[in-house]
Amino acid sequence: MVLRWSETDIVLLDLDGTVFDLAFDNYLWRLEVPRQAARRLGVGSETLAEVIESARCERPDLSYYSVEHWSQTFSDDIVQVHRELRHLVMYRNGSLQFLRFSRECRKQVMIVSNAHPHALAVKDEMLGFTREVDATHSAFDIGSTKQHFDFWRILGKREGLDPRRTVLVDDSLPVVACAQEWGMGRVFLVDQPDMTLPPQCASVPTVRFLPELMQSMA
Repeated sequence: MVLRWSETDIVLLDLDGTVFDLAFDNYLWRLEVPRQAARRLGVGSETLAEVIESARCERPDLSYYSVEHWSQTFSDDIVQVHRELRHLVMYRNGSLQFLRFSRECRKQVMIVSNAHPHALAVKDEMLGFTREVDATHSAFDIGSTKQHFDFWRILGKREGLDPRRTVLVDDSLPVVACAQEWGMGRVFLVDQPDMTLPPQCASVPTVRFLPELMQSMA
């Protein structure tokens, strides 16, 4: 699929795994949070990692992405863990270039993320990504995760989105599929959101890094 720039008004971008490398979140949630909580609770970190993974494998609701929920579950300050590791947050190759290019072309660029506002704030303190986009929409502000139709229905109404002139780039196939169900005509899946892990396969158009879309724009 070619992204026709002249037919695009709004670019919706996932944050973690699309603009930022997902390695930070994978390390934090799969290793560091279970490790710290296990030490505090006196149980094996593998057991706590399985609790998080089990929740991920289900159709995640807001509680899965809530730092407050996991702070209560593990008797830990998950926001503080984010702060301790925030130096590991990094843009994916060419992401910042793509953000600035898109805005120079007078396109509206919006972050659409399932991340909790507190987690977003820590990452913004580190890299200032909100300065590079026109708006940031968290699932917690919408009231539904991106894997649910209501997210796209509410966002579409709130921003007046024309799905024919809007493009979505995300690293989650269920999210992309739900956006297509809502009517999003042009979607791209990031095939390797965590550069330390193998690429994922999909039946929808894929990209490795955002600048690939700049090359296809016409």
